[in-house]
Amino acid sequence: MKNFSVKKLLCSALCAATVISCAVSPAQAVGTIGENSGFSEGAVIKSGKYLVSLVNNYKKNKTRIYRAKLNGKGAKLVAQTDIYNDAQLYTFKKKIYFRKGENIISYSPKSGKKSTAVKLDRENKFKLRDKKGFLINIKGICAEGFIVDYRKTGLTLVSFKGEKTVISPYDKTNTVYICSTGKYAFYYKVEKKQSSRYVLRVYRYDFAEKKTEALGKFSGIKKPSAKPDSAHTYISKKKIVFTAGCSANGGFEGCLCSMNPDGSSVKKLKEDTAGNITPGKNCAYISYADVKGNYYLYKISPNGKLSAKVKYTSGNYPLISYTTSKNSAIAISVSRFNYGYNVYALGKIAKKKGRKIFDADSQIKNAYTGNVLVSPTISGSCGDITLLTYGIYCYAPDNSLEYVYKCETFLVNARTGKKIKIDK
Repeated sequence: MKNFSVKKLLCSALCAATVISCAVSPAQAVGTIGENSGFSEGAVIKSGKYLVSLVNNYKKNKTRIYRAKLNGKGAKLVAQTDIYNDAQLYTFKKKIYFRKGENIISYSPKSGKKSTAVKLDRENKFKLRDKKGFLINIKGICAEGFIVDYRKTGLTLVSFKGEKTVISPYDKTNTVYICSTGKYAFYYKVEKKQSSRYVLRVYRYDFAEKKTEALGKFSGIKKPSAKPDSAHTYISKKKIVFTAGCSANGGFEGCLCSMNPDGSSVKKLKEDTAGNITPGKNCAYISYADVKGNYYLYKISPNGKLSAKVKYTSGNYPLISYTTSKNSAIAISVSRFNYGYNVYALGKIAKKKGRKIFDADSQIKNAYTGNVLVSPTISGSCGDITLLTYGIYCYAPDNSLEYVYKCETFLVNARTGKKIKIDK
């Protein structure tokens, strides 16, 4: 690890923390905003006395949904579906929603009852996807229903009764959902390319007035690998902070922006970011690497202000990859032989070694052949509990996933390091 540069370690660790999952993550919001607290989304969600977790098991090519107690114990498989690139859990009024084919299923963790809440119309009578990908993608939830991207129709509000209202009609520009509040749904569009940057504009759909309004615009990063196509968001009572960028080499490349809760005063906070926004205690965090190879974990305040919380100038410490709303964290380091990643639980967000909970070297066996990677996927958190998959993957020479040797998912307490296996 001493011979491994911090910049390379950062890129590799962030890649490791998002292996496979980065290709299937829709926009995700961290935090709430006043009247917006009645709905939320994520891979692990609290509902009453239970935690409900969504696990993408790539070894068995299935999405599995588990119910467990708030401490992670007593996990029970409650549903199983195919894997979709919009795989996510949504909650509103104590019910959990998830996708199953062309339906959105409603599930009550308390009673265990499931029913079809909404039927999503197929745009093509005979299939849900074509060579370009899925024709239907669920992007988020709001108090009015679900935000759904129909590739041939556009960004659409589908009410809990199944009624459809087009928010942004399909056109050739990239339309990317940001988040919803109690009053509005926000998205940005990639309008044009100017010099070496894309120009993006934020739009707001007003639920009450049922109309769309163009808001402020900003420029993306210089010389991006592709058009911006994703967003992760932190919502507070005073600001909405969001990323605008794309997945590149397994990680994220883009900029960090902010706006007021009504969408006014759109501005860019930071030119380059390296990771997704993760939760903190009355704040959020995002990782950043400068041109000199220094790695920073930045704190985002409720006012949208940035400050460097942790700075690394050498590779002597594991890099923080995921934080929680309790200010604990999961960190990653390169294993001794650089073909895997060790995972640590940090009781507090700080630069320290923490408790090792997964050792990559001990996972490797002689039976594994090819380009083998031992890697974690961190899908989300609820309090101190994080949803973490630790797998052994084989990649083809073109970096495509060739085979999954092992894929186990745990509910991990980032404060104590205790873990409970819920799926394998």
